[in-house]
Order: sequence, then C-alpha cells, then structure tokens
Amino acid sequence: MAKTVKTQERNQIGFFGATSYVIGNIIGSGIFITPTSILKETNSVGLSMAVWAVSGAISLIGSLCYIELGTSIRHSGGDFAYICYVKWYPIAFAFMWVSILLTYPATIAVQAETFGEYILTGIDPLLCVDQAYRNIVQKLLGFSLLYEKIFNIEQAHNHQNDRQLLPKGTSPDVVTRSHFPKSVMVWAGITATGKTPLVFVDRKVKINAAIYQQLILRNALDPWAKKHFGNRPWTLQQDWAPAHLAKTSIFLCKSLFPDVWDRDVWPPNSPDPNPLDYSVWSIL
Repeated sequence: MAKTVKTQERNQIGFFGATSYVIGNIIGSGIFITPTSILKETNSVGLSMAVWAVSGAISLIGSLCYIELGTSIRHSGGDFAYICYVKWYPIAFAFMWVSILLTYPATIAVQAETFGEYILTGIDPLLCVDQAYRNIVQKLLGFSLLYEKIFNIEQAHNHQNDRQLLPKGTSPDVVTRSHFPKSVMVWAGITATGKTPLVFVDRKVKINAAIYQQLILRNALDPWAKKHFGNRPWTLQQDWAPAHLAKTSIFLCKSLFPDVWDRDVWPPNSPDPNPLDYSVWSIL
C-alpha cells in the first residue's frame, strides 16, 4: 500500500518570520555578556556609555553595508554568497572554514561559559557551589547523554503542515512513499570526551525494560564506561522512554554507574535539549 505526498516547490519565510529572525540575531546573547566586562574594564559609567556609543555607531555603519549588499546581491548564503559574487572563491572557502571551525564554536563556548556562570549564580542562595568546582560544573565534562532513535528510510509525511503553493492550473509534484517504510533502531551515547559504539537493534526486537537492560546497559554501556572513564565520575542522562523509566532499569543504572539523573530532571520527551537530537541523529 502506498500514499502520495505533495512536496513544497520552494522554501520561503514571510515578512513576520524574516523580521523575527533578524531581530533575534540583533538582540543576541552578547547583550547579557558584554556589559559587565565593559564596566569592569573601564571602571567608569561615563566611559562605559562612550564605548557603547562608539560600538553602536560602528554596528550601524556595518548594518548599512549589509543592507546595500542584501538588496544588491540577491543570493542566499550571506557573507559566503557576497564573496563568491565577486569570484573570490578561495577567500570564500577559507572564510567559511574559519567560521565553522573557529568563529562559531568560540562564540558558543563563550555563551556556554556565561550561561553556566549565570545558572550557578542564580542557585547560589539554594545551593552554594565551591569556587574550586565552579569551572568543572560549568563545563560538565563528565556529562554523558544517551538516546535511541528509529530511522525511517523515507521521510515521514505531516498531514497538517505539508502544503504546496502553486500557480492556478499547475500540477503539483507527487512523491510516492510506502505506507510502512523500513526502519532501524539505533542506540548511542556521547560525552564531552568520547562516544560509545553504535548499537543496532534487530528490527524484530522491541525495546522493553529487559532488552534495554541487557543489550544496552550491561552489554554496551557498562563495559565502555569502565574502559573510558575508569575511576572518574560521570553522570548518566536519558529521556522518558518507558524502558528507561522502569524501576528495574533505574535500579540497575544506579547500581552500575556513579551518578544518574532522576526522572524529575530528565528532559521529558523528544526532541529534547540533547546533542544527539541536534547533531548525531541529523547526520544519520
């Protein structure tokens, strides 16, 4: 049995979507990071305001340049597209690689450090973290994130959101998909210092508490964790899958591993704030 799905001809966002995206980039996380540093370094409210005024003027000049580029060179890709427009392909290539490998990761690292510091400062009245451990807590180097995911060979169809806008009288594109596409269950775990091997579950096997405990926890995670972490402490994070929530699974985790997040601090469902969702699964 098969079903037909209409596909979108072009990906577009409207006026309000574009406006929200631009404003979201303008009012970024930097506004919560830089004021304290500027005031600390200048040691003067007036001089701090002067630095902000000069920086604002420079930003305004830069925004005017980007307005001219965006309205003159109507190609998607931002800076990369503008550099390619003048045929400086080696420079464009180098620019993108520097951005991917250095600029963007460095920005995220600063934001993560600041976020961790703000969180610790916020919980200080309730839970005081010793200064010697603050950096360790911020970085969460021993944090382990585990997850399973089912992968379908064919993209799932969303009856509510899949739409296509076409000129009158134009026939839509039609894609035929199987009603029951083939799939595979994959388990993986990652930490800041390494990753577990992938575990592929037989398609005839349904992950229940017993299978999860034997196939994943005992056969895969426990041997890997002992070899990888040794005597170092680490924390296990999972989601709310029924096999994870079983009392026997939780008891086994607490008996095998040094620390396990309880249910009340687990992300409730998928997609959750888990790098596996946003990185590993997207690549697979």
